[in-house]
Amino acid sequence: MSYDNVLRAIPIYHFLGLGLNKASFKKLEAPCRAFLWGFNAENKAKTALVSWESVTKMKRNGGLSVRPFQHVSTVLKMRYVGCLLNGK
Repeated sequence: MSYDNVLRAIPIYHFLGLGLNKASFKKLEAPCRAFLWGFNAENKAKTALVSWESVTKMKRNGGLSVRPFQHVSTVLKMRYVGCLLNGK
């Protein structure tokens, strides 16, 4: 199972009905960041060795291809509208 699949186990279908702002998406991504970087012995977050922007880059560009929740939400909404317009 890939890293991206583990992170996306959070139910993303809720994005369709919720109008979330940027701050909400950052809060949703916080557990993903914690999962990636982990915690030290004192249960404090470890220092990130790479930026989250680097992690979300495509693999061919040196990232892990982790899609930001905000992008996933936009794609799901566009897909839903496309299905409505096509009668599916």
